[in-house]
Amino acid sequence: MAEILEQLTQYAYTQRSSKGLRSAQWTALRYFHQAEEDARTVGRLAKYNMTTPSSASQTVETLVNRSFLRRTKAEGDQRSYRLDLTPSGRKLLAKDPINLLVDAISKLPAADQMQFAEHLEKLFQLLLSKIAESRGSARKN
Repeated sequence: MAEILEQLTQYAYTQRSSKGLRSAQWTALRYFHQAEEDARTVGRLAKYNMTTPSSASQTVETLVNRSFLRRTKAEGDQRSYRLDLTPSGRKLLAKDPINLLVDAISKLPAADQMQFAEHLEKLFQLLLSKIAESRGSARKN
């Protein structure tokens, strides 16, 4: 079953032009599109994506260099900045490979969509629990 989920996402990314972006970069674009203004930072992206600030920073740097994101100084704090989608970033999101999955899911009956969402949420919570458990045992060693 896990392999089917993996195949679904791989298929979606290969069937649409990904514009040379990696999965983490698409995730970052989606995040900055949906996040509240005060949450559009590298640190918050790292937390959301369960990655290191360094990794999130590299992802953001690539998106800024490709003109999909823009840095804006945060009010009252010259050391930090907010990240916003540029018009090019918004245009690119319209071609997001994940939209193929969104479209396919939308064709399921509403009850099936709800059940699917509930199962995915349970799987995600179980995965987070396993990750936390393994990190806890790694710290003990």
